[in-house]
Amino acid sequence: KEWFNKGKDTPGLLALAEELQLLFVEIYNDYLEKYIGKRPKILEIGVLTGASVKMFNDFYGGLCEIWTVDIDYSVCSYKADNVHRYTVNQNSLDDWKRFFSEVP
Repeated sequence: KEWFNKGKDTPGLLALAEELQLLFVEIYNDYLEKYIGKRPKILEIGVLTGASVKMFNDFYGGLCEIWTVDIDYSVCSYKADNVHRYTVNQNSLDDWKRFFSEVP
C-alpha cells in the first residue's frame, strides 16, 4: 500500500480502479514479501505501460532481475538497467523458443 500511495502519478496506475490496484498490491505483498533481499528473477508477460514492472522493481529496491515479454512496447514508458525487454508474439512458438534460448 505504501508503494501505491506514493506512486499515484505513475503512468498506467491511474487507468485502473483504485480498489483493484490495492487488491493486487495486497496479494503481491502476501506472496512476494518472502523474496525481499534474495534477488528474485521475475518474468512479466504483457507489460502495457510498465506500471507493474516498476512496482516489482520498487518493491525489491531494484535488487531483482525482470524479464518482460510483450508484442508491442509502444506504450511502455518504464525502463531500468535490471529490466530486460523481449518482443514476443505469445502465439508464436518460434518467438518463445528464441526467448528461452536467450534468457538465463
